[in-house]
Amino acid sequence: MKKNKTYLVYVFMMFIICLPVVVELINSVINGTYLPIICRRYITKLLIILRNYMSSYYATVLSLAFTIYVFVKKQEQRDEEHFKNEKEKSEKSLQIQQESNRIKLQEIENGRDKYRPTFIIKNNRIQLLMRNNDLFLENIVFFTDLCTGYDVGTKKSGEIISYGTEDNPIPDSFYIIANTILGEKIIFGCIFGENKIYKFLREDANPLYPKGSKISDFKIENINEHWKSYNNFNDNWNQEIEEFFFYNSQGIRERFVYDHNQSIHNVLKSSNYQELFNCLFSNLLNKNEQYTIESVINIIMCVYNHIVLYDSHISFELDTSKMDINYLYNTVEKRLAVLIPKYKSLFTEDAVLDVIKIYKHVIVILELPKKSESNDHILGQVLRILAETFENVYVVSDLEEKFLFLKMEVLKIIRFKDKN
Repeated sequence: MKKNKTYLVYVFMMFIICLPVVVELINSVINGTYLPIICRRYITKLLIILRNYMSSYYATVLSLAFTIYVFVKKQEQRDEEHFKNEKEKSEKSLQIQQESNRIKLQEIENGRDKYRPTFIIKNNRIQLLMRNNDLFLENIVFFTDLCTGYDVGTKKSGEIISYGTEDNPIPDSFYIIANTILGEKIIFGCIFGENKIYKFLREDANPLYPKGSKISDFKIENINEHWKSYNNFNDNWNQEIEEFFFYNSQGIRERFVYDHNQSIHNVLKSSNYQELFNCLFSNLLNKNEQYTIESVINIIMCVYNHIVLYDSHISFELDTSKMDINYLYNTVEKRLAVLIPKYKSLFTEDAVLDVIKIYKHVIVILELPKKSESNDHILGQVLRILAETFENVYVVSDLEEKFLFLKMEVLKIIRFKDKN
């Protein structure tokens, strides 16, 4: 805009300067005095025109041109100052708005913070401490290791989460997950007896993330996308400990997603093979706190026998684009391989592409002696394989009437642990 204005001023000035010459030329053409066309004659005529108009016309024109030029320059300066002022006002307004938003978010954060727990580990016990003695923490699950979790339920500030004994003391490393009364998801970890990690899930974030089979998948930037720290007063915090914490807690964080209290409801609600298979194994994944090991194994075998019996009428199409193939290849295989090295070769690339093969492999794993100390852990890994597989499968069947039979069998087999 500024360049256009300047250009128009210069054009106007040139027009005013050339106007007398143009008028004289037009007059010569009309009177027939423009001939002969000789360069020297035209230059002489041009000089005469300039001399005749110099004292009156050009003095006035130059004065006018200078006035216009000064006006345009001042207008440009005013425009620049106005633009600068408007920009400063806009930036200042934006800063005020950002600061206001920051203060509001901080107030909200401070409001939520008083509902977040602190865990006191003292005298071989874990005590819950809240900002207010009347506050509660809900859906508490205490994990003595990566696989063994105990439902603690709801506790009030000051109450004990877990007692240790001489023979079975509070472990050096343990995990606690819970929900505040505002519904915020909390995860706590005590690592190696001295590193305490407090995290809450960011709004609209996924508790399953970060996840992966390599420690490099758990960089601090990936963690911060979904989780935020609180109760952290150490400026020299070891980030490697935090990466290790989230690497190890993948299975624990699944409890936030797979709500076992909805298991029977989801089975009852299912109206075809597709819906049943999509939800069944994910819900069974948390069998330690609700279902007996025997009933979970029996359900796995029941579904397998049903699939084999009606193999010609039920087909499966795996959506490998959504499956965490890397998880099946690495995480599950490595964890099982520690317990049962001879089954390491079971998880081949061919098996992942075939539901029946995957199922046959996990059945082989379940044939381990039931009295094995690691049997509970192995069952958990088997359920992880089946959940990852059947959550990403499309079922085609021409025997939907047999679905009701399988559904009834599953409901009959389910057994709950004695709460006492």
